[in-house]
Parts: sequence; structure tokens; C-alpha cells
Amino acid sequence: MQFFQHKQSKIAYHTFGTGSQLLFAFHGYADTGRIFEKLTVFKNKYTIIAIDFPFHGATDWQEDTMHHDWLEAFLSFILKSFKTQQYALLGTSMGARLVLHIFNNYPSQVTKIYLLAPDGIALHPLHTLMMRLPTSWLGTIENWFKNPNGWLAIAGFLYKIRIVNKAHFIFLKRSLQDEERRKRLFGTWKLLPFLTYEKAAILKKIDQYGIQTLIFYGLQDKTFPSSSLLRFSQRSDFITIIPIPAGHDLIRDGKINTLDIK
Repeated sequence: MQFFQHKQSKIAYHTFGTGSQLLFAFHGYADTGRIFEKLTVFKNKYTIIAIDFPFHGATDWQEDTMHHDWLEAFLSFILKSFKTQQYALLGTSMGARLVLHIFNNYPSQVTKIYLLAPDGIALHPLHTLMMRLPTSWLGTIENWFKNPNGWLAIAGFLYKIRIVNKAHFIFLKRSLQDEERRKRLFGTWKLLPFLTYEKAAILKKIDQYGIQTLIFYGLQDKTFPSSSLLRFSQRSDFITIIPIPAGHDLIRDGKINTLDIK
């Protein structure tokens, strides 16, 4: 593990694989970049650079603002170190948002895209609500959630009437009952609205630059609906969608490592 200094913060990142091509990989919520050590299917083709997202893992985040300039600075640092401007992108779950944000801004530099159970294409209504709330509200909401019992009761009611599914109810319960997890939840929540893009623009650039895009999803995934992924994939000849008999966590499941991925 190494560190990249950005202003007052230290971004932790991991390096895996021995391949000649560069791959930036972005983990999901409540995970770390170390998860990609398990993704052995790419270890010979790529050298994988995987950060610990702010408020995750060993990254020490000290900034007041959550603007995405830290991400651009990190990419520039790695590209200069590897003496290249070309790279592939991989994102799992929440990490797919970072992939699509980067591709939207630097499409000519991207050689290939891998999305695993991606957030940002398939959205749960709860996630949509979280993304659309003004960031100025978050401090107030965070103070409310310091005493989470009332909110957990509301979440339990929403679960009973099937607005919130079991996976999301368990996620909220675990996130709100622990102080460190609450900090991670709201820190991440503040960052995500800056990682913006329009799906129509992504599709246009995939076609314009001819970027092969592979989307993997679990047939038993209860977090994000596959119907949105299927509709998205049908809108470009450069997108291939690959179902896997697994749940949401495709990397720990391991079946992806048995595939012949070109």
C-alpha cells in the first residue's frame, strides 16, 4: 500500500498484477481497494491501481470540500509515474460511478471499461433520493441521525410496506447504529453528487470512441435491478452484458475469475 498526498489528505492506494496495461479500479461502498487482490482474472493483463475511497480503508481524508479535484490529481500522478495517457477502468457497485465520471471527462484516454454490479446505471429509488437532496442539507440530516432510533423505526416501517427492501434496511441499520459507519455514510454521501454524468452522454461517447464496455451482474443481485442494465446495454453495440450466477458481491463470490475475459 502507498499514499498520495492531496492538500491535507492522504489517499491510500494498492497495486496488483504484472500486466503491461494500466487499469484503475474503484471499490464499492464499505470496502477498500484491497478487494481487487481477489480479482485474479486480470492479474496478467493489467497492472491494477486501486484507491481506498475517502472515508474508507487507510485513506485519511481531511478536506472540508468534497470536490472531485482529488481524483483528477491522483489520476495525473499515476499516469505520469507510468509514463502513459491510456488506461482501462473498472468499477464495482459504487465504484462504477467513479468510472463513468472519469470516462465522461476523459473519453479519449480510456481503452476499455469493466462494470461489476454497477451503481449509477441501475438505481434504487432510495439512492435516487439521496443523490438529489441538496448537499447543504446533509449537515442537518447528519445531526438528526446521531440519535438513529427514530429513523430506524421509519426505515422498519418502509421495509414492512416494501418501499425499502431487506438488503437496504439491513444496510441502514448497520450504518446508523455505529458512529464510524455513520461518518463513512455521510462522508460518502457528500462526495457522490460531484461525480455527475448523463447516461445518454456516456452512451454517445462509448459509440463515438468505440470503447468496449463489459457489464457483469449477479443473477441473484437484490441491490440493483438488472432490467436497467439490460436496457442500457441494448443502446450500444459496444456494450456486452454478462450474467453471473451470484449475488451483488461478484468479486468475493469468485466466479468472475473463471471467465475468459478478453
